[in-house]
Amino acid sequence: MHLATNRYIAPGSGFLTAVAHGIKDFSDDEAKRQLTGEAAVSDRLFWQFKVSYELTPWRAEEREPLVSTVVYRRLAHLSFFGLGPDTPDRSFDFGAYELSIGVTKHKILTPAIRLDASIGYDQWSISDSSDPSSVKANFTELTAPGINNQPRYLRYSAAFGFHLEPLLNILTLTGKFFQDVSGKGASFFETDLAAQHSFHLGPSESATYGQLSASLRLSFLDALHNPIPFYLRPTLGGADINGQESLRGFQDYRFRDNDAAVLQVEYDHALLKDYLHGFVFADAGQVAKSAGELFRFASLRHDVGLGLSLQLQKQSWLRAYVAFGGGEGAQTNLQFTMPTS
Repeated sequence: MHLATNRYIAPGSGFLTAVAHGIKDFSDDEAKRQLTGEAAVSDRLFWQFKVSYELTPWRAEEREPLVSTVVYRRLAHLSFFGLGPDTPDRSFDFGAYELSIGVTKHKILTPAIRLDASIGYDQWSISDSSDPSSVKANFTELTAPGINNQPRYLRYSAAFGFHLEPLLNILTLTGKFFQDVSGKGASFFETDLAAQHSFHLGPSESATYGQLSASLRLSFLDALHNPIPFYLRPTLGGADINGQESLRGFQDYRFRDNDAAVLQVEYDHALLKDYLHGFVFADAGQVAKSAGELFRFASLRHDVGLGLSLQLQKQSWLRAYVAFGGGEGAQTNLQFTMPTS
């Protein structure tokens, strides 16, 4: 049985030992101007610093924020199982430092369509290791591209969000271009599609028999020349590098390749007013080297599970579950989330 805990910094970071958060408001009569800083460190020596600045005009017709963000984090122990959908259940360890700088403009195009456009800079640095179980000791540039030479990227992104109720709560289409500015020829495109819908079972939200939700996520990466670094490819299993859950019956980062698809269905019901909820779920998905292989479903993985969540002001702040049925033992997760205001 594998226990995953906090995912505030990244999956695998362990328990948070210290968190600092501060806000400085510079707002005036024309706009909201807010500077936010965060710092966190875990018992496994992961740490993260994040600074963001938001500028939002007060005028209703221009109330669309411009957000600048800088994130620098140490990812001390990440797992890599190899590339492809059929890798053995044996993980290899690597550590990294990640720097991400970005500016994002949020624009409401119509009442049903929103655009988030951004430009940024991304840089990873893989730590050296002589450990026999490390990625560097067991893989090469051929089997784990980027392990010895990490490109630096300019990132251009446009995400369109479509509110299609009652058919779908939200449909998001995101296009990204990662331009290699380090001369390694590793530029690539990324296309992501995410659809989500949920509805209450019962005559009304106040007289409900619970909530049923479903989500579908697709990711496609296309290299222009040289292979895409392994650490930038989408992963399935547990949660990805940003804490997005996928195949919960497998370890974090269990499957990794150019393309990925995952379908999740979850039923949630209040057990004690609005404070204690129970939920059951099922996940299915796979990774593949190309889109043609992705939709053959030859290596489809699946799992089921159940759990409990404690809620505050309709937000989950403590969540625990156990997932099984994937063929690699039971996976448990205990996650604390700081509710937002």
